[in-house]
Amino acid sequence: MISNLDTIAAIATPQGFGGIGVVRISGPKSREILDRLWKGKVLSGDMKPRTLYLGELCCDGDIVDRVMAVYLPAPSTYTGQDMVEFSCHGSPIILGKLVDAAIAAGARAAGPGEFTRRAFLAGKMDLVQAEAVADLISATSEASSKNAARQMSGELSRAISAVSEKLLDLRSFLEASIDFPEEELPELMGSDRIAKMGEIVAELSKLSGSYKEGRIMKDGVTTVIAGPPNAGKSSIMNAITGESRAIVHHLPGTTRDVVESMITFGGYLYRLRDTAGLRDSACEVERIGVDRARGELGGADLVIYVIDGSRPLNDDERKMLSSLDPSMSIVVINKFDLPQVFSPSDVGEIFNGLILNVSAKTSEGIDGITSAMRNIVTHRNVSSEGSEIVTSARHKELLDAALMSAREADDAIADGMLPVEFIVESIRVSHEKIAEILGENIDDALLDRIFSSFCIGK
Repeated sequence: MISNLDTIAAIATPQGFGGIGVVRISGPKSREILDRLWKGKVLSGDMKPRTLYLGELCCDGDIVDRVMAVYLPAPSTYTGQDMVEFSCHGSPIILGKLVDAAIAAGARAAGPGEFTRRAFLAGKMDLVQAEAVADLISATSEASSKNAARQMSGELSRAISAVSEKLLDLRSFLEASIDFPEEELPELMGSDRIAKMGEIVAELSKLSGSYKEGRIMKDGVTTVIAGPPNAGKSSIMNAITGESRAIVHHLPGTTRDVVESMITFGGYLYRLRDTAGLRDSACEVERIGVDRARGELGGADLVIYVIDGSRPLNDDERKMLSSLDPSMSIVVINKFDLPQVFSPSDVGEIFNGLILNVSAKTSEGIDGITSAMRNIVTHRNVSSEGSEIVTSARHKELLDAALMSAREADDAIADGMLPVEFIVESIRVSHEKIAEILGENIDDALLDRIFSSFCIGK
């Protein structure tokens, strides 16, 4: 079992070689470890807090490295405990020796996310903010980075806490009224405080609904490139990314598995997924690929449907075009460098969305695809500008549970027939789910699961 009374040490910078590396120590023995390892003009006992000092770190009498050291006394530290940080040369050998020396002097190796876990347990941040630290470290786009920074600063926490306070206030009010005589219930149900239940439901619904955008911000836009065989899907993906990730061949059916490539632009990460050509096939391997392609379409945030403009549309292509959602689809008429047998207006009679003429061979029109991708994603998410956005599946699950109980309470209030105790219980459950998001009354097993995804040293 992890003890917060232990002193922990870990490398806080990424693996590999670098100009500078950082070793972080936290716990009651931090100053003692500094005393044992430090050699400098300024003695460790004379160091002023939060001041960098140049000196040497020694282990078994040998100099390990010339470093900068800082002592950070509790409680005004990241973890709320005494801390020491060493900035040394960024060699994995040196960094490893410093951690080993700290362990020999009384520390133990830190677990994943243990510094941030201690910060949470010390009340330096709530659980939403702690999870945002990991999101900021692993951010893959400007959108995910900005949103994680907002969450780390407490903006989402404040929005959730405001709902929590309203639920707690309403619960306290109703619990105090349980002993009221029956004839006073209609007056109770008509009070202004009870009317706020509808506001709570609306706020929870908005927070829960923001996860659709939040997931895209955090994980990227799943962009499926689909279409009939030999329409140029792989060439389109290679042209968009500037990489030769997908195999290109004149024979149809070359792509039989999903090929993924990633590109970032317009503030978002796009996960491009090149799929097998959609057609009936006697080849079992190709048929499996086609089935996977259809499955990918079901989970897409954005669809790029590629057709060959140099040959007539068949019935399957027409059927597919009519089934596409214009709000999340782009139809690309490829091979525009060849004589065309139909025009965008012909396709427009079937698909009421964006249609582009493109030549993957000459790259004509490729910029139009990326521009359209950006416009669809930003237009879809413009309604949430200035609002708090949920990016965690854990938060989404708890918000949905809280919303369900809040709706039960709101419906019971509107009905006016159910006992107050029923309403109180629904509000209690809703409040507890909200509190769990913030990390109130949470058990060690869940904390272990959350912080296990963090990097060591944070």
